[in-house]
Amino acid sequence: MNSRELFLQTMHYGKPERMYIWHWKYGAFDNFSGSQFWQAAVDRWHKEGLPAEIDKSYKINRYFNIDDYKVYGNIWYGRTEKQEVIEETEEFEVIKTGFGREIIKQYKGTKWESSMMQHIAYPINGPEDMHLFKRMLDPDSEWRYQWVGGLLEETVDSEVPTCINVGSLYGWLRNLLGIEKVSYLLYDNEKFIEELMEYLTEYAIEVVRRTVAGKKCRFDFALFWEDMAGNTGPLISPQHFKRLMVPRYKRITDFLHKELDIDIVAVDSDGNTEKLIPLWLEAGVNLIQPLEVAAGMDVVKLRKEFGKDLLMIGGVDKRELATTRDRIKREVERVLPVFESGGYIPAVDHSVPPDISFDNYMYYHNLLLEECNKICGL
Repeated sequence: MNSRELFLQTMHYGKPERMYIWHWKYGAFDNFSGSQFWQAAVDRWHKEGLPAEIDKSYKINRYFNIDDYKVYGNIWYGRTEKQEVIEETEEFEVIKTGFGREIIKQYKGTKWESSMMQHIAYPINGPEDMHLFKRMLDPDSEWRYQWVGGLLEETVDSEVPTCINVGSLYGWLRNLLGIEKVSYLLYDNEKFIEELMEYLTEYAIEVVRRTVAGKKCRFDFALFWEDMAGNTGPLISPQHFKRLMVPRYKRITDFLHKELDIDIVAVDSDGNTEKLIPLWLEAGVNLIQPLEVAAGMDVVKLRKEFGKDLLMIGGVDKRELATTRDRIKREVERVLPVFESGGYIPAVDHSVPPDISFDNYMYYHNLLLEECNKICGL
C-alpha cells in the first residue's frame, strides 16, 4: 500500500499493511517548512549522532521514512501591509506584523521556540474594525487563487494523503482580537462574535468553492485550525460553542461532504478539548489532533467514551520521551490497543523539543514502528 492507502485504511477501520508514520508539519525546524522538530532539538541531535547533512525538513523526514501528506490552503488571512521590525535588541525584536495594527514582541533566533510571543497590540478591537477584518479575509483577493493553476490536479493520483485547509471559527478570532477580548465580547457583545463567525463560515465555503471550481481534485480530509483550549479545558464554554459554532461548522462540513465527497474532517487544537468533542462530532468534525497528554487528553479514555465515531492522531506523551527507555516503552504500550482498534495514528502529541535526546527519540520511533507493524501482521 502507498501512504494514501495506508492512511485511508487506518482512518476507515480497514486493514493497513503497516503503520502509517505520521509527522506533524508545524514544527519550527527548517523555518516551518514541514517537520515536527524544534530547531534546537535538531541542533542537539547533530551532536548526538544525527548526521550533519540532515539539515533540511525533507531530509529529516526521509531519514525517518515518514509517510508524507499534503495540505492545500489559500484560506489564511492576509497581511494588509508590509511587515516591519520597529525595535530590536540582542535578545528580542518588536515587530509590526502587517496584519492591521498588530504588534508583537518575541525572542530572536531559536529562543522563540520555547516562549509564546507577547502581543502589544491586536489587529481587531471591536465592531469598528469590521472593515479591516474583511480586508484581511477577502475572498476576492486574487493572490488566493493564483497559486492553484494545475496544482490541484496532482491530488487525483497522489500517493500521499491530501488535505484542504478550511480555516477557523474561533482560533483566528483569538489571534486577531486576543483571548481576553473574545471572552469579554461573548458576554458583552455576543452579536459581534456571531457576526465574525458568520463571516468566517461564508468566507470558508466561498474560498474553497472558488479554489476547486472547474478543477479535477480529490481530497482525503479537510482541516480546521482552532487552538481553542488550555490545560484544563476549552477557552469558550460548550454552551457558546453549541449555539454559535455547531450550526456553522455543520454548514461547512455539509458543503465538504456534498461538493468534495470528504468524509474525514479534522480539527487541530492544543489543550484539553474533551468537552467539545461531542459537539464537534455533532457538527461533522470527526478527527481530533494532536491530543496533548499534558493537558489531560488520553486516547485510551477517548476511545472508550466515543468509540469508533472519533478518529484520532497524536496522543503520545512527549514528556515521557525525555525520560528513560522503560518509561518510553510503557508509553508506547499504553496506546497500542487503540491503534489495534483502528481509526488512530499514534504520534508525538506536538512538536519535539530539545529535552528529548536523539537516542531516546530513535528508541521511541523504532519501538512504535515495530510494535504497530506486528499488529498489522508484519
